[in-house]
Amino acid sequence: MDVEELNEAIRKKRELRDVFNLEVAQAIRNCGRAILAIHHNKIEEAKTLIEEASSTLKRYKNMLPEHPRMYNGVVHLEQELVEARGYLKYVEEKAFLERTSEFPESYVLGMADLIGELRRRAIEEARQGRLEEAMKILEDMERLYTSLREIDYTGVKELRHKLDGFRRSIATLKEELTLMLYLRGKTS
Repeated sequence: MDVEELNEAIRKKRELRDVFNLEVAQAIRNCGRAILAIHHNKIEEAKTLIEEASSTLKRYKNMLPEHPRMYNGVVHLEQELVEARGYLKYVEEKAFLERTSEFPESYVLGMADLIGELRRRAIEEARQGRLEEAMKILEDMERLYTSLREIDYTGVKELRHKLDGFRRSIATLKEELTLMLYLRGKTS
């Protein structure tokens, strides 16, 4: 048994894990920053951040066969990228992102998280006096929610919890927007 060789192999593995954790955490933060940039209409900045995160994802996805312990981090990063890409696509095209992810759970959970971003956008539209646009976003949220309800929860553990919260969130938003429309009609 060559102890030095074993120690060196362990050290290299630990270093790779540490770099992986740091880079994936940064890429996940970039996805969050991209979403904030989109909320502030800084689309080019968002695209740059998404591209940086995508590059990190691609690099580590390619390493999965040799380093299967990276799986959870890679799936989580891909989920965050689906949410960021999905929000960008919605804002630019008023369409939902088609599945581009390798892991179905990343796509499903990322799209579920998108409902929260759409809610924030609908609230901002309403705040700006664009109630019709807010109602359109609400309709799209409901359509996405209904589609996600068809997914087998047993295959994606967090989905049911997320969808239960979003169901309440959608109902509250619907009540608020309906009241705003009613009050606007009263004052016209």
